[in-house]
Amino acid sequence: MGYSNALIILFDGARYDVFRDLLHAGHLPNIEKHITSQGSFLKGYSSISTTTGPAHIPFLYGIYPGTANILGIRCLDKTAKKGALKGPGRRSYVGPGSFSMASDIKSGYLPIYDYFQRPASIFSSLDCGNGVKIRTNRLLKVGSYIFAHCTNRWEGIDDLASECVQKYLNQGCDFVFAVFPAVDEITHLQHPRSEQVLKQYARLDRLIGEIFDGWSEEMMNETLAFIVSDHGLSQTHTHIPLVDISRSTHHRPVFYPRIFARKWDIAIMESGNLTSRKVQAHRFSA
Repeated sequence: MGYSNALIILFDGARYDVFRDLLHAGHLPNIEKHITSQGSFLKGYSSISTTTGPAHIPFLYGIYPGTANILGIRCLDKTAKKGALKGPGRRSYVGPGSFSMASDIKSGYLPIYDYFQRPASIFSSLDCGNGVKIRTNRLLKVGSYIFAHCTNRWEGIDDLASECVQKYLNQGCDFVFAVFPAVDEITHLQHPRSEQVLKQYARLDRLIGEIFDGWSEEMMNETLAFIVSDHGLSQTHTHIPLVDISRSTHHRPVFYPRIFARKWDIAIMESGNLTSRKVQAHRFSA
């Protein structure tokens, strides 16, 4: 059977084992009804770097982040001009800097958006095509993410993502890529199996029901739907204070969120929790 529409819903930071256990225990009934019972449930492996943003590239471009020229969520080119405020030499794909990711991807690689006539991107920083008009919600993302970051109330962002999915599908979009960030953000604050994180999986299942329950049989037959995850998270017990350590050795670090510092001699480009991800520290001669 041929499909004319596609939907990719990305549960950011959802662990395979946690998702599997909830699914097999019957705690994700809507996902089982609309996705796994109609298709399959498979274990996949993320790319390097396994961080939000760069790990979305394989889903949209079909290539590894490194192939795309995205080395990490924060990265530094040691050959670039040290004083440059922006450009691919020094990047932090967090906050406003996340929207630079698409333009930093090497030319010649087409995103999946370009293969559709009416694509949409929801809460993704990779929302640029090569000629095709993409429906996006950048302003909503900036405002809602700032609010969630300041209040740690990320559950509502997933609700907004669900509303946008339904809106764009009702407008006739033939491809929708949607990021649901709450599991990732809450796990960072707690741990992968905390009560609040497990409640968010249940909330996501309810949102999936709201998205799919209104579909006609024709739409179900014409739409290829995926629920995917970009990476998992391990519980973090210890943080190594690289910034403080560098300062104690009389260095002047540049680091997130102070990525625009001009007088620095060491760059600390962490990419998430030290228990599960790599840290890049680059030293420059004074």
